[in-house]
Formats: sequence, structure tokens, C-alpha cells
Amino acid sequence: GRILFIFVHNDYYRPPQQRAKRQHPATTVRLTTMTTKNYVLCPRSTEDYRIEETEFGYSLVANRRIKKGRCVFEDSLELCFRDVQEGDVILLTNNYHDNDKCNENTPICLPINQVTLFGTHGVGRILQDHTSAKKKEELDEEWHLESPGMFMNHSCDPSVVTTKFDWTEGEDIATRNIQKGEPLTCDYAYFDYDEDGTTFECCCGASNCRGKRIGFELLTPAERETILKNGNVSDAVEARHLHELGKGPPVRILPPKPFPRVPSELPRLVVPGPSCAVADMIGIRPCSPTLEDDPRTFGLVATRDIPAGKLVYEFWAQPWPVFPNASQSPSSLQLVAAMPLSDSDLPEGTTVRIDPHLCASRHADTGDFEFAGFDLLTHHSCQPNLFYDYRHDEDENWRTAYACRDIRKGELLTIDFDCHLWERPVATCLCGAFDCRGSVGGFSHLTPSQQEELISLTWDRKHLGQDLFDFPKEEKENFCDSSSDEERGSALSPFVWEQWKKASN
Repeated sequence: GRILFIFVHNDYYRPPQQRAKRQHPATTVRLTTMTTKNYVLCPRSTEDYRIEETEFGYSLVANRRIKKGRCVFEDSLELCFRDVQEGDVILLTNNYHDNDKCNENTPICLPINQVTLFGTHGVGRILQDHTSAKKKEELDEEWHLESPGMFMNHSCDPSVVTTKFDWTEGEDIATRNIQKGEPLTCDYAYFDYDEDGTTFECCCGASNCRGKRIGFELLTPAERETILKNGNVSDAVEARHLHELGKGPPVRILPPKPFPRVPSELPRLVVPGPSCAVADMIGIRPCSPTLEDDPRTFGLVATRDIPAGKLVYEFWAQPWPVFPNASQSPSSLQLVAAMPLSDSDLPEGTTVRIDPHLCASRHADTGDFEFAGFDLLTHHSCQPNLFYDYRHDEDENWRTAYACRDIRKGELLTIDFDCHLWERPVATCLCGAFDCRGSVGGFSHLTPSQQEELISLTWDRKHLGQDLFDFPKEEKENFCDSSSDEERGSALSPFVWEQWKKASN
């Protein structure tokens, strides 16, 4: 898995009449002129899981066969967030493995609020930013939600356990062979110390079912010892257990952290940062746009020196989200930073305005705009330092970005928009490259000779030993002309390549 995921969902413990009240109802969400509502991005289906409505509410179900001991969430987008306010919703979106519209029984939006965070679906963690003296006196426990893990149901015989409670190193492992279509379950006692003072009948149906919901403190000594030995409990549960034994400081549960929101006329979409892909060579930092019409004031930067040909990061790509009661045409949005899991992420709640018509590529088959999360913060350069390996990516949802030349620490990460966008509003280019074209309007706005130069470029990894952009112009043209027919167009996005072939015919 790309980040640690721990799960809480309480419907298995509710009597049927109470469960019905707690199920997420479909909700009508209207975009007003100005709003502070957050939509939290959650693909409703990936190669790993799908979200289905069951008798116990909306649940995670395996979308593939998973062998015992293997990572469960290998190909899923995961995020954590603490900022939960009345009116917020989980936005269930389609991806390239699930192109059909949501059926009538599956809502687009699931409402969340403070009760969701502190009463039914939240998870506690111990804050790590304490001094040694502070740790000896008191520990602070902070609560957050996790998507899509908040949809996982309980079982006294769980199919999933967590190997290590670390945001970027922990993995969720199958405890047994999981069949496609089987519910993905966890044991709440691993994450819940005292059930918040409430108990319910357990409906998991396991042969070792405890009969009712109980927290870690009510497990038998043998059960607690086994769980602690295997490292399957959360740090908050372990800290509270040690305090009860007189071996650790008390734990204080922090109240909700206030996250001020600036009203916006655009939908606010919560997405994870680079940590969701363990992209430890990059970070998001304030920057000056390289195009005159670009509203983005943040960009991806290298946090270390990166040699040419190196895989820089992976990123999640899917169709552009459609918001309820909004036009079906792709709309601009406010990208809202989720809870940071490493220094590469923005502070939670930071917003960046994204206009798909200015920076988003299109899918080769459908022509629809693609939503690429934090990768939408790459800027343009006529002398870029990144390329996308379109021809070798095996997963349509996870894409790869490589260094097409040596990148220095602190350098802004850039792509050539004219290679990846067929058309966009023409804007003055401010990239400052020695061969800057002066303006950018997409591949269709280039002259035939400029188009042929980009078509002839090959950024395939086997050629990356040569830095194309450090050659004198005449040498660069000779190098470009030497590319084979099979390699022609490899520097272009599949959509641009297909559009050019259609236009040429």
C-alpha cells in the first residue's frame, strides 16, 4: 500500500433499526454562489475494492483475489483528513475501471459531520510533535477520518490487519486468502480502546464472535498480549493501555482543530498530497506561474537532486469529477489539501484554484479531461525536466513521471504543455528557457515545423543518457531526426498524438 490505512465503521454493532438510521443516505448537494462545503475525493471502485450498499450500510468489498500475507490496497487512492464541518460530503467518483455512472442505489455523495469524526467512523492517533519532557507528562490524541477505510466493517475474525502504524510505511495485509466479492473487514478493538462508553450486539457472524462490541481494554489478557506482540494496535490504543498499566503518561483527547475556510464560488475538493504515493523526492511549495494566465500559486519542486532517467513520482489519474447538480462539463475547482502525512504535503486546508482548460490533459479514448490530483501542480516549461511514460504505464489509474534531465534540489518540476495539451487559451510563456517559444496554446497552435520537432523527440528511458536540451539547436535537430518510427510521438500525450494523426489525415 502507498500509505497506512486504519479503519473504523460501527454498523455491525448496531441493531437493525439503529443501523438503518446510521446508513449514509443519498443527498442532494447544490452548488451555491459561495460555499465552504468540502467534497472529499473517494473513488467508489479501484482494482482493490468497491463500495457496495449492504444490510450493514456502505461497505468495502474486495474487487480482486488477494492472497494471504499480501498487501490489500496496492492500487488505491487513500487519504486522511481532520477538517470535518457540517454539510461536508464524501464524493464517490468513477475511475477507468468503473466507467459506468453510479447506479440508482449508489449515491454520489455521502454526508459526514462531527458525529462521523468523533462518534462513529473516526480514528485516534498520538501526536508526535512533543518534546521529551512533554511526553513524560501527557500525550495528545487527535482524531481524523480516512477514505476509503471508513467504509470497512468490523469482524472478530478480520480479513485485514495493519503491520505497522506509520503513515507511509505501514501496510494493510490479508490475514487469509480473500476472494473477489468478499467483504474487507477489520477488528475495531485494534483501534478502539474503550468503545467510547457504548456497547452493541456484534453481528459479524464469525465463529469466534465476541457477541458484542468491546474495545481493547476488555479483551482477554491473552488476546491483548498477542495483538501487542504483532504490532497490530494503533499508537493511541497502545498509549492508553500503557497508562492503565502505570507504564506511561495519561492521554488527552484533543478537541476538533479549527480549520478556517474562505468561501468560494468553486467546488472544494479534498485530495491527498504526494505522500499518498510515497513520493519522497518532491514537495509542494509556493511558486510564480510560468504562464501569464495561470492562477496556480503552488507547484511541485524537487526536494533532492534527481538524476536523469529516475522515476520521480507516481500519481493517481481518473475522469474529472462531476459535482451534484452542476453542469456535466468539467468545472474549475479549488484543490483542498488533505491531512499532511509528510513534509512533502501542504498544510491541511490549503487551497489551489485549478482550471482544467488551462492545465489538464485529456483521455485518449474519450477526450474527457483527466483529474490527476497533486500532479496538476506541475507547471509548463519549453525546456521541461519531467516526462510521463505513457507507453509503458501498465495501470491506467497510476501514472509515472520521470526526470528527462538532471534536476537540482529546489527546482520547479515542469512539463511541456504543448506536448500534453492539444489546445488551451494562448498565453504568454514566462518559463525563461533558452529556446522558449514565447507563447503556449497547445500542440494544435504550433507551426508544422514546431510540431514535427516535438513529434521527433524521444524521451524514452533508453535515450535519457543524453540531455536533449543542452545540445546546440542544430545538434538537437539532428538528434531528433534520428528517432525511429516506433518512437515518434512518444513525447506526446496519447490524446495529442491521436488528434494530430486525425488532423494529418
